Amino acid sequence: MKYSIHYNYTTGDSFGSEDRDSKIEYQWSNLEMAEKSLNAINESYKLYQEIDSYSISKEEKEDLIKDILSKDWCPKIRKSSYGFLNESFFFSMYLYSDNGDKFQYQCPWIGYFESLNRVWIESDLLKFNY
Repeated sequence: MKYSIHYNYTTGDSFGSEDRDSKIEYQWSNLEMAEKSLNAINESYKLYQEIDSYSISKEEKEDLIKDILSKDWCPKIRKSSYGFLNESFFFSMYLYSDNGDKFQYQCPWIGYFESLNRVWIESDLLKFNY
């Protein structure tokens, strides 16, 4: 059985927005690794929403960034030439192949006008909603 991760996200510009359905162009044979990848997407997006909040203090943001950088799905990044980190590490993340190796994926649901609405796993026979 093959599994794929599908998602629905909103994108747009100053004049309007639209919802889009898409999927990750990788098919898993190992459901456990597909679920691990799906959970990484959900965790990453939840943390992105927290760090993008206007109500978060500078200290809370710094602690959150340290936590995010320790995550297995977070690409390793360096400080900018100005000596601080920005949220650019959310634009891509690592997902997990069938054997557990990581591969990098660009996240189209991250951006000024973008948001992730839903993510789910489908197989040739079943649909799993998380």
